[in-house]
Amino acid sequence: MKIHQNLDINVLFSLLNMKMRNEQTDLTMACQRLQLDETTVTARLQQAGCYYDNARRQFKSI
Repeated sequence: MKIHQNLDINVLFSLLNMKMRNEQTDLTMACQRLQLDETTVTARLQQAGCYYDNARRQFKSI
């Protein structure tokens, strides 16, 4: 089972946003560095009512 499937959605949300902010990177690079599947992570966060703001490089709650 992949790590992002076990993480609490709030932890996943925070982890990705922190990684993108601290390393000044985008979602694709953050997922690669954390060895996460970008499509699956994005879908899981969207199901939880979040969306990715590409201009700000962060997930936000709807």
